[in-house]
Amino acid sequence: MIESPGMGNLSPVLTLTRPAGGPLLLKVGSIVRAQVIDVNEKGTVTLRMSSRGSTEGAPQGALLRAHSDVPLTKGQTIFLEILDGKKTVTMRFMGEAPAAGETLRQTVPAKILTMLAQLSGTKMDSGEFQQVLNMLKTLPPAIKEALPEFVNLEKLLTDISRIDGKLLRAFVETSGIALETRLRIAALSDPGSLVQSLVALQSEGDLKALLLRLRQLLKDRPLMNTLRQSGLNVGDITEKVDRLLKYIEFLQLRSKIDDMFYTFLPALWDDVRHGELLFSNERKHSGEAYTCDINLDTESLGKLSASVTLLGTAFYVSFTVERQDIADIIASQKDILEKQFTSQALNLKALNIRQRDTIAFGTPSRGGVHVRI
Repeated sequence: MIESPGMGNLSPVLTLTRPAGGPLLLKVGSIVRAQVIDVNEKGTVTLRMSSRGSTEGAPQGALLRAHSDVPLTKGQTIFLEILDGKKTVTMRFMGEAPAAGETLRQTVPAKILTMLAQLSGTKMDSGEFQQVLNMLKTLPPAIKEALPEFVNLEKLLTDISRIDGKLLRAFVETSGIALETRLRIAALSDPGSLVQSLVALQSEGDLKALLLRLRQLLKDRPLMNTLRQSGLNVGDITEKVDRLLKYIEFLQLRSKIDDMFYTFLPALWDDVRHGELLFSNERKHSGEAYTCDINLDTESLGKLSASVTLLGTAFYVSFTVERQDIADIIASQKDILEKQFTSQALNLKALNIRQRDTIAFGTPSRGGVHVRI
């Protein structure tokens, strides 16, 4: 799917139909750069992946054929976000490079989009987060005592079963995305305490502050020698710290471009390939509506989406799943959810369950926040 803030009421969609010249690995959440090679009147376009901004593992110069309602022009160089890559690949328009046609005008500078594309490849999947956690757990006690930053980092990586409302809020606040904002607020209130504020954020557990501190410590030669003597792979530790920092920077840049708040939840959930929590509010004719969407792509259940909207004092809940058998299971248990609402004196106005062959991720409402698992 492609969305462009500058295209008015159009809802342009670009869906990959077939890669040419061999298999193409596209990483969900990454930003890729492509050139429009050909466009026909039926809405079919041919794109060539560029060497800059391509996803890790993608052949350089690979050709893609896609169907699009976007009024693309032959010769354009565009940036696309990979939203989904299971049954079909959907992509969202992010912007275009200079010297492209005037049809799709985007205010984001091409240099910023190129930087975004390069940083997007740093996203870590659940397996990589698990490796980091395993590394932290196996550190010798003497190392943890000498470097409490490792202990604080371990606390930020948790199992999904521990997540509740308070922990979710804490993770969002300490995910590192708002570090500079918090420091700016501290500097405005008391310029002389900026250094103390940074130290406090490191001790409180702000992820970016911790990672910056660790990256600096890992440059210390005596410390590096001590870690090596303990049997640790310093290069591997440094690489993981750098990747985490770059992914946080990617989300910060994305937040700035989209005028939203993107962050991630460092929770380990073995069955989930990709997940999103989307929070948004919208003014309707009957009042203010607040919505939370939970989108999960799981190994055992396929894709499923749960949406809860609060309008006034009434709740509207809907479940959307790929598989009919999962829809039937949810429908058979819906009375349990209805009783839970009643027991809390909450007005459940509607509960809908539906099956769809395609469930699109990555499309939060404007003005909301986006949390990736």
